[in-house]
Amino acid sequence: MPHICLIETCDRPRFGKGYCKRHYRNYLNTGDPVTVKQVQYHGLSTAERFWKRVYKTAGCWLWMGSKDKNGYGRMRYEDKPRLVTHIAWMLTYGYLPKGQVVRHSCDNPSCVNPDHLLIGTQQDNVDDMHDRGRARQGHALGEAHGNAKLTVALVREIRASTETTLQLHRRLGISRPTIDSVRKRETWKHVED
Repeated sequence: MPHICLIETCDRPRFGKGYCKRHYRNYLNTGDPVTVKQVQYHGLSTAERFWKRVYKTAGCWLWMGSKDKNGYGRMRYEDKPRLVTHIAWMLTYGYLPKGQVVRHSCDNPSCVNPDHLLIGTQQDNVDDMHDRGRARQGHALGEAHGNAKLTVALVREIRASTETTLQLHRRLGISRPTIDSVRKRETWKHVED
């Protein structure tokens, strides 16, 4: 007999904590698998709709509405889709000055706590990212690159060789365009002779 939901009147298969998907979702939302928490947004102001989707903790206030692939909340505001950090800023402090962006002091993309939001330029935001070690590291060079076909020793040999490109191609088994780009320093620029 397959495992079915722990709720006596339910015959759906178990999903989590012994409950089916529906009862498990209710359990996560309300703490009780049979209680359905209905959220009504009809007739509410934008601010009321916004704050109903925020879960406040001692530190970060987490956005519980829709999010993009990077974890940043999104919501329509004044008939435009916007980042919820911008909406939180505007609801608390007023409109953003032109050319300014909202930054996080907490590095939590779903946080909308106005105390954790700062404004600054895009360059300030990029500097924050680098200072806090969140920047993606640069592209791997040379042999460290996952698709590298050459080694530093081969690059130096190609550059030092007096053989023609065709002769090197036949001897080393490396394509002629690759040899030419190494010799012209279009690739492997970081390798000194």
